Amino acid sequence: LDCFASDIISRSNNAAVTAVVASVAMAYPDRVGDAALALLSVPEIYDLDTHRYVVAASPITSMFGDFGMNAIQRVQRSERVESDALPHRKRNLEWLTCSLQLGPLKDRVWKCIDESKAQLPPTEQQTERHKLWRLRLHRMDLRNFSPVQEREDGQVLYVSKPPDADVAEMVEKSAPELKANQEAMSLSNWGFQVFQGDKPEICDPGLWREMLRKAQGTQSAQATRTGRGTRGFEGGPAYVAAVCTR
Repeated sequence: LDCFASDIISRSNNAAVTAVVASVAMAYPDRVGDAALALLSVPEIYDLDTHRYVVAASPITSMFGDFGMNAIQRVQRSERVESDALPHRKRNLEWLTCSLQLGPLKDRVWKCIDESKAQLPPTEQQTERHKLWRLRLHRMDLRNFSPVQEREDGQVLYVSKPPDADVAEMVEKSAPELKANQEAMSLSNWGFQVFQGDKPEICDPGLWREMLRKAQGTQSAQATRTGRGTRGFEGGPAYVAAVCTR
């Protein structure tokens, strides 16, 4: 399997083919680890995979039934629903990079990380994109983690050391937008799930007053926000309004 994957990667000229190898590697990291190493030094691959990972967290195929579909469309939807439910769909390349460091490929992964850092321009010439790549490399590098606490069940809690000062400053500046994005996503998820009515144990309909206040605040904040982070979750207030109206 590793030989097949390596051959595909070496001859790939598009992201779709490369994505297949990445997906198989996340499903079977112990069997496709060698081929996966080719992906670990390409920031664009991580960017694409992050987008895929966010979409896979709430796949639209499971949100809607097959009413109005013909036979072929039902088969296609059924295949997508089954695929979306596979465990590795909830993983991403950052998880894979960390996982490979727990096996015989750890030294080669660390070499990839160190080479990626060495290829960056000097700190004073780095753009925000460079710093984001450094942040990703930092949180994927298990050498940055150290044990801080052993729990009663025998598990050990590991914590990463802080990133470099300039990267930490960038993270702090983006914290308000990140928080707004998380709040918008929470609002959207609650509104949709409650409107569907199939998971009351996860999303409590009794919180409608609180969610209505948050929706009103979100609408006011969106009028002045310049960031792009919440664009994918702007339907949240509309779902909350629909829940409250019903």
